Amino acid sequence: MPRLRYRIFSVLALSGTVLALLLTGDQLELLTSWLPWPEGATVVGYSHVDKLMHAGMFAVCGCFIVLGWLTRNLQILPLSVGLLVLGGSTEWLQGYIPGRSADVWDVVADAAGAAAGVALGLYLLRRHGSPG
Repeated sequence: MPRLRYRIFSVLALSGTVLALLLTGDQLELLTSWLPWPEGATVVGYSHVDKLMHAGMFAVCGCFIVLGWLTRNLQILPLSVGLLVLGGSTEWLQGYIPGRSADVWDVVADAAGAAAGVALGLYLLRRHGSPG
């Protein structure tokens, strides 16, 4: 049962990540307006925060994917490549979304976050064993 839970979390994390990355600039501003930014600041104006958000989303995805889907038959390389393709594809699509722009550094942040999440997932599997 725990593996099923991680699979559900991975699907939710991937869905939320894709949704967040494909929002228009106005929708993103509305979504992040509740965050505690300094007066008059937005997520779009803070590139380092944007990179941390990219890395964080992909880290969560990577960790849950490893915990939910990694088996002897499904190795880590296809899972990792899939996350890299997702990061590159969504970033490319952002170039066509109003109020958004494509940035190669976002892809780097996606890859770094995915690698960190995969590493954390592998660490947890080794430390605590397979989740069921």
